[in-house]
Amino acid sequence: MEPIPQINISKINVGGGLIGLLITLGSMLIFYLGIPIICYALPVALIVGVAVAILLRLTRHETPATSRILK
Repeated sequence: MEPIPQINISKINVGGGLIGLLITLGSMLIFYLGIPIICYALPVALIVGVAVAILLRLTRHETPATSRILK
């Protein structure tokens, strides 16, 4: 039996910049509209992600190359 040909998203080469952003946002929109439970999970994930980013920004070590443990 021959396998059914499918699109493998991990094989699509997308670089950075505007095109990468558009592909990422488009993929997110497709999943957001296609899977109803994501309608509830996405806003929570965005809030948690922003909170973690702010926490990391506020607690960032001044010289990240040095170890905090070996002081």
